Parts: sequence; C-alpha cells; structure tokens
Amino acid sequence: TIGQRRGLGLPGGGPKRYVIDVDVDAGVVAVGPEEALLRTELEVGDVTWVGSQPAAGPVLVQCSAHGEARPADLRVSDRGIDVSWREPQRRVSPGQSVVFYDLGDTRVLGGGIAR
Repeated sequence: TIGQRRGLGLPGGGPKRYVIDVDVDAGVVAVGPEEALLRTELEVGDVTWVGSQPAAGPVLVQCSAHGEARPADLRVSDRGIDVSWREPQRRVSPGQSVVFYDLGDTRVLGGGIAR
C-alpha cells in the first residue's frame, strides 16, 4: 500500500523507506523517502454529488477516515474531478475514498474514488 513501511522485507538501517508506487501489472513496488509521498494534485473518479455538482473552486477534501479535511481547489476534467491542494499532502492510494466538504466543514458536497 502507498505509504507502507512495515513488512517490505528490506534490511534496517539508513533512512526510513516507504512504498511510493505500486505497479501491479509489472509486479513492481517502488520505495523511497517520505518526501516522495507528497503530492499537490489528485484525480478523483466515480464522483457522486449530494446535490448538484458545485462549481469549480475552493473546498475541503478528506482522504482518510481519521484524517483532517484539507483546503483544496476542485477542477472538472474529462476524466473526473481534479483536486489541487494548497499545501502538499501525503499521497493517496488509488481506490481510497475521497470526500468533499464545504469550506465551513459543515456539509458534505460529495465524494469519489482516488485514481
């Protein structure tokens, strides 16, 4: 899983290493430093809106059940919704749920699946 450290079968010592990418088809797991996990953009597909689709612009985005919703901007693309965080965030694993909130963090706008 993206961000995983344990169970990789890598020898100890040296800097901490994390899973930074997985290519299932090729059977390849790439590891690297924690900084390699940071991203400012995310593509979200299979999006469902609570009401009508909001206009592109600022929202709060949560990608972890116990994580904090973070400020970001939404853009509509031909593939789905593109999220651009204002501050780099730890990479989200494909298949993980992504939830969009209004800026007051009081109303769910919709959600989808990270690609």
